[in-house]
Formats: sequence, structure tokens, C-alpha cells
Amino acid sequence: DNHWDDIFQLTKAAVTQGRKVVLYLEGNGVLLVQEPMFEIISSMALIFVCKESFKAKGLEKPVKGINSDQIVTSEKQAEIIEGCDRYLVL
Repeated sequence: DNHWDDIFQLTKAAVTQGRKVVLYLEGNGVLLVQEPMFEIISSMALIFVCKESFKAKGLEKPVKGINSDQIVTSEKQAEIIEGCDRYLVL
């Protein structure tokens, strides 16, 4: 949740260069779904939210910018890592 601007700028730069961006938010990072700019970044990137963190932080569905099937278990994070050529953790 401390790196929202960094995530936004990196995503914007990658998309501008024609890259596909997938984000997996967990821990305090799930709080980013409450940020006003979340809908903007969700239009640029495919976003998945950790179900366990989502519940632990007391968040509720629906979330503008993502579908219910994008709130997933940590198993999805492993799938994302396997399917990408670059992975950045903030």
C-alpha cells in the first residue's frame, strides 16, 4: 500500500510499450482497491487480489474495477509467476 504511485507509473510505462501487466495484490497491498485511481489501473492491467488478505483487512465485494473471480487464493500467484518472464515484488 506504500507503493501505489510506483505501481501506477510502472504499469503505465509497460502498457505504453505494449506489454501485458498482471498484478497480484496481497497483505496490505489489497487496500489499494480502495484508492480512487484503482479503476484506472484496473483498465490497464489484469489484477488479482488475495482472498485471504481481502478478508483479513475487512474488505467487501463488489470492488469497482475487478470481478469476483479475480479475488483468488495464493495458488493463483504461483500460476502468475510460472506464466511470466518478469516478476517484481514491492
